Amino acid sequence: MTNQKTKIKNPDDVVCVLALDPHTRLSVTSTSCDRKDAAHYAQYYRSVGYRTKTLDYEELNAYLERESRVRQMEIRNLNLAMAEGGI
Repeated sequence: MTNQKTKIKNPDDVVCVLALDPHTRLSVTSTSCDRKDAAHYAQYYRSVGYRTKTLDYEELNAYLERESRVRQMEIRNLNLAMAEGGI
């Protein structure tokens, strides 16, 4: 297995630029592009108020799995709060 920090990345690799909600840090939208163009898309997303993260597709899959668990936990907590009459 290749270490992520030592892996040499080709500038033409396809990456995903995620736009993240500035408050929740959850993904809102994304763009697929060449690594060399990623800065352009990230700059656009930041200009309209999002935070950004540029990931290759291996990293993206792991990120989205973690985010899915966070969203599921938030839904579970909301359902519990509603069942207890807290909301």
